[in-house]
Amino acid sequence: MYLYKVGGLQTAVNMVVHFLVGEIQAMDEAVLSLFRRYEDADEDLKTQVEDYVEGCKHYTTGNLMWNLATGCYGVECVDGEIVMKL
Repeated sequence: MYLYKVGGLQTAVNMVVHFLVGEIQAMDEAVLSLFRRYEDADEDLKTQVEDYVEGCKHYTTGNLMWNLATGCYGVECVDGEIVMKL
């Protein structure tokens, strides 16, 4: 879809990378906001919030790793590089 709209593979890749970096930054900001919101909470609640955040990180990382391991969408890891078959 990006390739069709922007007309070039490198431009499409750059757009996707930019999108992903933005999403990671948004997650980091949300985590900080959540921790600030509960900074005065009791230790049990703070631990639950920390566990929730860690669970979200594991979920998203696991999803990425699963996609790379299964070759889903033609994406795979080759010699430490992420490759997508066109």
